[in-house]
Amino acid sequence: MQCLSIFPNSSLENQKQLAETALLASLFRADITRLTLREESDMMESDLASDCSGLIDAAHDSLSQSIVILHNLVTTGQGHESFSQRLREIQDWLTAAHYSNSYCLNEFTSDNNMNNSTELVRGRVLYQYQTTENAIDLFRRFAKSLGVRF
Repeated sequence: MQCLSIFPNSSLENQKQLAETALLASLFRADITRLTLREESDMMESDLASDCSGLIDAAHDSLSQSIVILHNLVTTGQGHESFSQRLREIQDWLTAAHYSNSYCLNEFTSDNNMNNSTELVRGRVLYQYQTTENAIDLFRRFAKSLGVRF
């Protein structure tokens, strides 16, 4: 994902495509995390598996919603207020996904029995967290290029 951020002077359309690609990569990571969590949940503490499952599902839903809005966003022909509002909606969805990932990651404490399954899921959640963080940064770069700041 970090390789996507090497295009600092991209055109506006390319920045939108870059943000969309980063969001799709984050959604893909959420899919992998959900699948891994389902496969490994029997080998994990039940509360941890249950809590993280709900949080990762929420992050997935938030990422999906942000992708739909960004994909349908037209950068010309709309009023500035409506356009800015749509960008803020995307930011809200991304923030929700980021917090869900963060809360799940925080569930993995030293008190938990860190067996191989738990370590595997924790690694997936961490990678998803980092991928979502990168997607947020690229989305903010796109929004900033349009004069919208958060």
